[in-house]
Amino acid sequence: MSCNAPIILITGASSGIGAAIARKSINYPFRICINYRSHHERAERLKQELEASGISAFCVQADISQQADIDKLFDVVDQHGRLAGLVNNAGVITQLGTIADVTMERLQWVFGIHRQDL
Repeated sequence: MSCNAPIILITGASSGIGAAIARKSINYPFRICINYRSHHERAERLKQELEASGISAFCVQADISQQADIDKLFDVVDQHGRLAGLVNNAGVITQLGTIADVTMERLQWVFGIHRQDL
């Protein structure tokens, strides 16, 4: 895979649906940016798996609920080349409890993860 190939950024790619999307990418001429929040080892294993299949990949830790991390993520991607696409896959499953139990901080955290304006 050429280091000039365009990049596909997949958020939440260290496991689950994001990792499956990355694995399916072996059929396309892209380099893969594996974004993860907290599972560095999983992200690295996926990177190695993709590279063994002939796909160039790199990992970037960033919590997409935090603007500073989003900025860092795109700065790193820019350093690697041209961004061709984004799979905004990151998400959380959370048990918020009853409406009376939900704090504004917790609700904003969930909404921050699921926002669509990356």
